[in-house]
Amino acid sequence: MKNLEKISGLPISVDDDGKIEFREPLFPVAPQSRTLAEMRPVLLEQEIVNAENAEKNIYDVYRTVNLREDEKLFKDKNIRYDITIVHPGLLGEEFSKTFGHFHENGYPEVFEVLSGRAFWLLQNYDASPTKIKRAILVEAGEGEKAIMLPGFGHVSVNPEPNQKLVISNFIATNFENNYEIYTKLRGACYYIISKNGEFEFVANPNYKEVPALIRARPKQIPEIGIVWSKPLYSLVENPEHLSFLSSSDKFSNLLTFENCYELI
Repeated sequence: MKNLEKISGLPISVDDDGKIEFREPLFPVAPQSRTLAEMRPVLLEQEIVNAENAEKNIYDVYRTVNLREDEKLFKDKNIRYDITIVHPGLLGEEFSKTFGHFHENGYPEVFEVLSGRAFWLLQNYDASPTKIKRAILVEAGEGEKAIMLPGFGHVSVNPEPNQKLVISNFIATNFENNYEIYTKLRGACYYIISKNGEFEFVANPNYKEVPALIRARPKQIPEIGIVWSKPLYSLVENPEHLSFLSSSDKFSNLLTFENCYELI
């Protein structure tokens, strides 16, 4: 059992099986799981799915986690705090990952690494989703936060095959996730695979245009409370810091690649 209270700011722990334990005054939350069979549309090697492994959990999402005292604030601000566990292991040659989605109307999202190491693969486009304008790999460690820029789809990847990845996020609730592009194009514009113990980035041939991958690390953004020294959940202490999630147009000068990331 690993206690995550100090890094998350919440009374939670994760056990060896990758299950979250919630303690008072948190509401208990049941996870929503994504199985290997459900991941099949976005896998590089779809043939790895069989009757024996089809129901294996690849990742679990605990949606709408909050202290009882913050419930009204979250409803008034139309925001949600979630926790996701991406289980260790490989999906064929691919590193374990989430399905991937775009946000309708281009809303941003902010993540925090609570345990493990995270990659986020971001991509955007102009006229056609098959012609990617920019592909970014954001790498982060425990305590670091990363903003998913407005207009970018994203996939969370666990690059450590022997260690679970636990991430949290704040997101607005007044829109829907769009999974259609990832489903139709068989995943993101790159697959991240393991080759002889090294990372290899394989362009997805279902896309017509895939640019060179930009590798970056997240920056601290104290203007909206994004710092490494405090848990992401602590943004509730200054609710205005959460406004960028549902009013990103008012923060367009701040929510740029240059302000949010630095090149590796």
